[in-house]
Amino acid sequence: MICERPNQKFALSLLTLCLGLYLFMSIAHGQQREDLQAGKCQPEKSAPLDLHRAFRLSYNNNPEILQARAMIEASDARKGQALAAFLPRLDFQAGFSYSNNPVSVFGTKLNQSDFEMQDFRLNALNDPDYREDYMTRFILTQPLFNSGEEYSQYRKASIIKDISGLNLKKNIQDTLYRVEQAYCRALLSRERIEVLESVLKAARAHEDLARRRFDAGLALKSDLLSAKVRRFSVERELIEAKNKLVLAIASLNQTMGIDLDTQWELQDLPWTKQDQGTLEWWIEKAMNNRPELLVARENEELAEVERSRAMLRFLPAINLHGIYENHRNNIAHNGGESWTFAATLDFNIFKGFSDYYAARAARAELSGKQSSTVEAESRIKLQVKKAYLDFITAQKQVQVAQLSLEQAEESQKILKKRYENGLALMVELLSANSAVKEENINLIQARFNARLAWAELNYRSGYIGKGLPFTVAVHRKSGDLIH
Repeated sequence: MICERPNQKFALSLLTLCLGLYLFMSIAHGQQREDLQAGKCQPEKSAPLDLHRAFRLSYNNNPEILQARAMIEASDARKGQALAAFLPRLDFQAGFSYSNNPVSVFGTKLNQSDFEMQDFRLNALNDPDYREDYMTRFILTQPLFNSGEEYSQYRKASIIKDISGLNLKKNIQDTLYRVEQAYCRALLSRERIEVLESVLKAARAHEDLARRRFDAGLALKSDLLSAKVRRFSVERELIEAKNKLVLAIASLNQTMGIDLDTQWELQDLPWTKQDQGTLEWWIEKAMNNRPELLVARENEELAEVERSRAMLRFLPAINLHGIYENHRNNIAHNGGESWTFAATLDFNIFKGFSDYYAARAARAELSGKQSSTVEAESRIKLQVKKAYLDFITAQKQVQVAQLSLEQAEESQKILKKRYENGLALMVELLSANSAVKEENINLIQARFNARLAWAELNYRSGYIGKGLPFTVAVHRKSGDLIH
C-alpha cells in the first residue's frame, strides 16, 4: 500500500491536467465561434493602392524592366571586357618533344645550355641521338596600337551601355504609362459601378412609385412594367460593370508584374485642371527626353565609330612582346633559360579590297542612321503635337460634360414632379433618368480621358515619371540625371 500511493497521486495529477486542458480548449473554441459570429475574424481587407505605389511595384516587378536591368549589367560587363584589351596579356605554354632531327637536336642542346665541344663532331652533327626537350614558356604582350581596334571596341561598348540605359528608361516610361492607363480604367469601372448603384436605387424607387400609382388607379400597368424593365436593365449593366472592374484590376496587376488575383483598395486620383503650357515647350522636352530619339542619336554615333574603325584598318598594328623560355632534357634538371624582348609592326599591303568595301559600307550605314534620326525627330514632334491637341480637347470635353449633366438633372427634376402630378408618362421619366445616368457616366469618362490625355502628353514628351526617386540613372557623357 505504501508503494501504491505515489502512483495514485501521479494518476490524479495527470487526470486533473487533462481536464484543465479540455476546459481551456472548449472555452477558446467557444470564444472563437463567438468572434466569428460577431464578424471579428474576417479576412484582411484589400491593401490600399495609390498611383505612386503602383509605379513602385511595377518598377520592382515588371518583367520588361527587370530584363532591361539585366541588359545594363551585361553591357557594363562588356565595357569592362573592352577596357581589358588595353592591358597586358600574359600567356603560358608548355610542350614536350622527342626527336633525332639534326637541326632540332642542335638547337635543343643550345636551348638546354647542354652543348659541349664533342657535339661539333661530324658524326654527332649528322647522326645525333634522340633528344628529349621539356619546354615552358611565358609570353607577355602589351598592345600599343592594333589599327585602333581596342579603342573602337571600347567606344562601341560604352555607347551600347548608354543605349541599354536608354532602353531601360524607355521600358520604365512605357510601363508607367500602361500602369496609369490600367489604374484609370480600374477607377473608371469603380466610378461607373457607383453611378449604376445610384441609378438602380432610383429605378427601384420609381418602380415603387409606379406600383403605388397603379394600385391607386392613377397609372397604367404599362408604367409599372416599364419601371420593372428599367430596373432589370440597370441590374444587368451593374453586373457587367463589376465584371469589368475585376478584369481592370487583373490587367493592372499584370502590368505591375504581380499575381493577377491580388485585390486592391484603389485610392482616388484628384481631378485638377492642368496648365497645358505651350506646344513648343513640350516639343523641346521631347527632343531632350524621348528615349527613342536619344537611342537614334546613340545609334548614329555607333555608326560613326564603325566608320572610323573601318578607316583605321588601313593603319599598321604595333605591339611589344616579352618572352621567357625554359628548356630541360629532364624535368629534374634546371635546363637552360632565355629572355626575348621584341617590338612588332604588322602592315597589310593588299587584302582583296575588303577594307575598302568595309569603309564604303560603314559610310552608307552612317548615312542611314542619320536619316533615321531625322525621321525619329519628325515622328516624335507629330506625336507630341497630337497629344497636346488631344489634351486641350479633353479638357474642353470635361466642361461640356459638366454642363450637360446639370441640364439633364434639371430636366429629371421637372419630369419627376410632372409625373407625380399625373402630367407626364413613366416613359418620359425613365428617359430622363437614363439621360442623367448617361451624362454622369460621360462626365466621369471625360475626366478620366483628360487624365489619360495628360499622361499621354507627358509620355510622348518623355516626361512621365519625372521626379520619381526610383527612375533615376546617370548618362555617361553629360552626367545628367535620366528620369
